[in-house]
Amino acid sequence: MANVDRANGFRPSKSLVGAPWTSLVRSYPAAAGRTATNNSGDIYIGDVVTLTGGNAVAMDTAGSALGVVVAVGTKASVTALNTDNAKRYYDPDNLSKRYLAHDEAGYVGVVPAEACLFSVQTGEVDYVQGDQGGLVITTTGERGSRTTGNSKQSLTSGADVTIVEFEDRPDNDITAVNSRCIVKFNKHVNHIDA
Repeated sequence: MANVDRANGFRPSKSLVGAPWTSLVRSYPAAAGRTATNNSGDIYIGDVVTLTGGNAVAMDTAGSALGVVVAVGTKASVTALNTDNAKRYYDPDNLSKRYLAHDEAGYVGVVPAEACLFSVQTGEVDYVQGDQGGLVITTTGERGSRTTGNSKQSLTSGADVTIVEFEDRPDNDITAVNSRCIVKFNKHVNHIDA
């Protein structure tokens, strides 16, 4: 059975130590003015990001990953419950916000790369457990969908991540293109230094 081509970036799946991955989401700023070619400056849910000049930017190629974006927001306002002008990775006035356009400044909620295993779609057939893979944008050249807010990153050849296992579910043929696997990042930004 052929797998559905549904590249939607990286999704937190499991913890490396057995704890729930939801226990750790960190907020990082994302400055306006990121590269805008083919929406490549946009940051989508599921994008792998790194730090450049103290700001989160989406990755296209090899490098040290900060983590995976699970939320975005543009508000840093004072409210009755929050008097310290917190750096929010959500927008209380628009909870359906799913991406930051290249010309928007905001914050991203990031699950750290070193603390979690992530689910991702493969772009090739011949992967086996223990193989290494890299990041790639789909053939459309766009990083993600401005309609759904989901990333289009998937896995291709390279050494950025290691496949830990394949997802065990009936609609995932691991011998076919577009299978889903669980990966860990090989190189990551140290969050203590970030």
